[in-house]
Amino acid sequence: MDLKLYGTINRKMIHLFALPIWFILVNVDVSVISTLAIMIVLATIINAILLLYSIRTKRTGQVNFGLTMTFSIVISLFFRKYLLPFTMVMLILILADGFSTIVPLALKDKTHKINKDINNKTYEGSITFYIITLVILLIFTRSIQFSILLSLFLTVIEYFSDNKILKVDDNILIWLCASVMLI
Repeated sequence: MDLKLYGTINRKMIHLFALPIWFILVNVDVSVISTLAIMIVLATIINAILLLYSIRTKRTGQVNFGLTMTFSIVISLFFRKYLLPFTMVMLILILADGFSTIVPLALKDKTHKINKDINNKTYEGSITFYIITLVILLIFTRSIQFSILLSLFLTVIEYFSDNKILKVDDNILIWLCASVMLI
C-alpha cells in the first residue's frame, strides 16, 4: 500500500472514532448528568489523542476537528433542539471530509487538480465531498433543493479552506458554515 495513502487513512480514522460518541448522544436514554459525564470524558480522550497526534505530526487539523466535535456535543447536550443539525454537521465532517481526502489518494495518478496555485484539491475529492454531503442532507432534511444548494455551498467552502489565500482549517470553516445554515 502507498505510504501516503496509508498515513492519510490512519489520520482520517480519527474522524471515524467520533461516530460512537454521536450514537451514544442520540440513542442512549440516560439522565443528562450521566450523558454529560460520558460525553465530556469521551471528548476529552479524543481531544488528548488528537493533540498528541498533532504535536507528533505538526498537523493542526485533527485538533480543530476535536474542538468542533466538543462544541457540537456541549451545545447538543444543553440545547437538545440542536441535536439534529449538529448530527448532520458532524456526519459531514466525519464522512464527507474524510473520504474527500482518501479517494484522490486511492486513485493516485488518475486525479485532476483543480488549481495547483491555490491548493492541492482535486475534482475527485470535491465530487466525493459533494455526493456524501448531499446524501447526508437528503436523509435528514428530505428537502432536495435545500440539500443540493447547501451541499454545493459547503463544497465551495471546503475548496477554499486550507489554501494559500484563505488560511482557515476546513474542520473549523465547514463546521461554522454548516452549523449556521442548519440551525
